[in-house]
Amino acid sequence: MSPPGPSEPSIIQKVRYLRDPLGYISECQRTYGDIFTIQLAKNGMVIVCTPELAKAVYTAGDDVLVAGEAKLTLFGKLLGQYSTLLLDGPPHLKRRRLLLPRFRGELMHKFGPVMIEACKRTLDEMPRDRAFALHPHLHHIAFEVILRALFAATPSDRIDALRSTLYAFATKAVTSRLLMFPPLQRDFGPLSPWGRVARIVAQSRTVLVDEIARRRRAGVETDDITGLLLAARHDDGSGLSDEEIRDEILTMVAAGHETTSIALAWLCHAVFTRPNVLAKLLDELAAKPIGDGKRIDELTYLDAVARESLRFNTLIPNGSGRLVKRDFELGGHRIPAGAMVSVAFHLIHRRPDVFERPDEFLPERFLSKKYSPYESIAFGGGSRRCIGMPFALYEMKLVLAKLLEEFRLEVRQDGVRPTWRGMFLTPNKGLMVRVRPHPQRRDLERTSVERTMETSGA
Repeated sequence: MSPPGPSEPSIIQKVRYLRDPLGYISECQRTYGDIFTIQLAKNGMVIVCTPELAKAVYTAGDDVLVAGEAKLTLFGKLLGQYSTLLLDGPPHLKRRRLLLPRFRGELMHKFGPVMIEACKRTLDEMPRDRAFALHPHLHHIAFEVILRALFAATPSDRIDALRSTLYAFATKAVTSRLLMFPPLQRDFGPLSPWGRVARIVAQSRTVLVDEIARRRRAGVETDDITGLLLAARHDDGSGLSDEEIRDEILTMVAAGHETTSIALAWLCHAVFTRPNVLAKLLDELAAKPIGDGKRIDELTYLDAVARESLRFNTLIPNGSGRLVKRDFELGGHRIPAGAMVSVAFHLIHRRPDVFERPDEFLPERFLSKKYSPYESIAFGGGSRRCIGMPFALYEMKLVLAKLLEEFRLEVRQDGVRPTWRGMFLTPNKGLMVRVRPHPQRRDLERTSVERTMETSGA
């Protein structure tokens, strides 16, 4: 028997989910338990809400659940058929084995100065005399970082063309609400909503294929990400085709900046609305300056704050979508072929049996405990866990550290709440803030002695 769920018409369920996704799935969990069905997909979507059920999903074989095919309807028209995100089975594992070694720590440290430069330029442009939306500035940082990481070896005149085209892809195609409504993805010409998206995607593919072809003609090895993709070789000596490299780059642009910029916005909200967290971060940064970014991994509290922010502010209510290829049992229920299965990131991250006091922002939990990959799942899990996770965490920590070196922010918005931006949840209004000059250390927060005296009741 399939998991229970609301009996409302599917259109009502979809509207409720779009209006209040976190509230809706939380209500469903309270009513139907830790596995339930809602009508967000053609044949129903089964939502699982425990680490044990998540593990069952992540470890199921491709003969039971497939992830690439599940995402094809949503992202295939944007990313192309050769994206790692959309592959399944042996092709996916083969591509992942090829790419994963290229996203180790050495790559992050290499691009640390690039991240710092992009951050400094954007921070200098932030208004000083009024409140403003922070997310667009963080989005600019994240976009410039991924652009430079991909094309550091590309001549400046060609970078400008790539920047213009890929920025349109990142801001108008990736964030289109039509991605959530495949039946509305109809091209009725360049002025129609999906027609504009389709032409942006086509232009992005063209400029990327041109750049890849130029690099192949030049025959010079480079150490930016595009160069690494061109040089990558399978065990049999074969490399990636132009189309495969093109689709990987589009995937990195789509996944490598949008989620990072939103995560940064939530991270800033978490830090600048909690004086005690801010004070501890400043203490750590004062003791261990980050320099060119290579020491960032030594800042354990900064790392804990970033991870806690990803837990506390889930960017997507539920993800890791899998298409059911044949009937199978999950959580005592029979899941029919053709259904979708999704992991409730938000609900797992708020389980009191996993995270003590889950509705409180407590970075210290990540200092005292190591959570399993089925408990802390901001980047997904299993063999398809986000390949860019180390890069994203490194960038989040580095950008926040550089921001704290310059000034602090005052959140000038009541009732900050999540709102949709494409497929992700971002702070509404872009998180309105005001820049405050970096005050003296004493003015930022009470000294540790004063905090200790107050805690002890002295």
